[in-house]
Amino acid sequence: MIRTISVLLATALWVGPAISAGLKQPSFMPSQAPVLQDTEAATGAMPAPPSAPMAMPAAPPAMSPQQMIDGLAAIKGSRDGSQQKLQTPRRVQRMLLRQAGKIGGGGTEDKNKGNLKQISNTGEFPYTTMGVIASGCSGTVVMKRFVLTAAWCVYDLKAKKFYENLNFFPAMNGRKTPFGEVQWKNAWVAQGFVDKGDLNFGYGLIELDQDIGDQTGWFGFGPVAKFNFKNLTITGYPFDGVPPQTMWESKCPVQGAEENMIFYRCPGNPKSLAAMLGSPIWFKGKADDAWQIVGIHVTAQNEKMDGWWAARLNAAHTATLINWANSATNPDPAPEPEEEETEEPVAGDEDEGGGTELVVDKPECTCDEAADEE
Repeated sequence: MIRTISVLLATALWVGPAISAGLKQPSFMPSQAPVLQDTEAATGAMPAPPSAPMAMPAAPPAMSPQQMIDGLAAIKGSRDGSQQKLQTPRRVQRMLLRQAGKIGGGGTEDKNKGNLKQISNTGEFPYTTMGVIASGCSGTVVMKRFVLTAAWCVYDLKAKKFYENLNFFPAMNGRKTPFGEVQWKNAWVAQGFVDKGDLNFGYGLIELDQDIGDQTGWFGFGPVAKFNFKNLTITGYPFDGVPPQTMWESKCPVQGAEENMIFYRCPGNPKSLAAMLGSPIWFKGKADDAWQIVGIHVTAQNEKMDGWWAARLNAAHTATLINWANSATNPDPAPEPEEEETEEPVAGDEDEGGGTELVVDKPECTCDEAADEE
């Protein structure tokens, strides 16, 4: 089993001015329906099927807090071809060193019955936030002008470099591009992924050159202290077994989770699901800003492709993504203030029991049950 972090911080993290300081990032739904363009992608701009490796690797090895710290250092790539390394913020280092623990969980043996459901009106929120990355993957708008996706979709492990074209097509529907083609500026992946393709660090982030989220809205993301879901939703672009560049969705029974990953089964063609690389794993809570991504679809659990896993956005990964986004607006931030070595409060202390143990065999999810309906 993988050594993990058992608790989440409730205090605010130090971040720059670009993104709110709270750990969990809220979603945003525009008050008015967006104006959609009746445009089509040019032949040369059409994204190709996924070129990223579709490997089914063995489960990542157990990691010590120090290995997690080393792996969470970032590699930033820019449109001009330059690369830069960013160190893991001290706040995240302290989080990992202090809160080492373990999360386990039961699960279900649900069969992969049923089919993927096509999203025919991609111009409705939250589907406006989802789209196609020119590397041949799915991605989701977060934090106004960033796209959250899988690390495979951003960085070419074989060539050891970032993909040259990471432009984004929000709400793409066949050849229709309701928001046009949005150019990319910068991208980030974790050092642990660059070095070994380690799926403990299976997420990537792309910065776009405009605040497209003002038109599309954006998804929230972040950790869930009591991860007790029966089902989560996956939405993205299969590329395989369906018309090209069309959006599809499936409700996936959750089998269990570790601190860095989520395990689930999904109705639908396994080859189609395998090609939905970078798709968000999400739920809808009761609040207006509670459209939340909890993981990124990264690979199959085995060669039969009868189960899947996602890179889970726990507290440390969420803080890392926020730090990457803030570094885009404030590339030379002031040094983090020194802090006294005092015990920090953790999420769950105010709840009865105070823990964050995963419970999926007796789910008591507080999220909107509409997220589990067809």
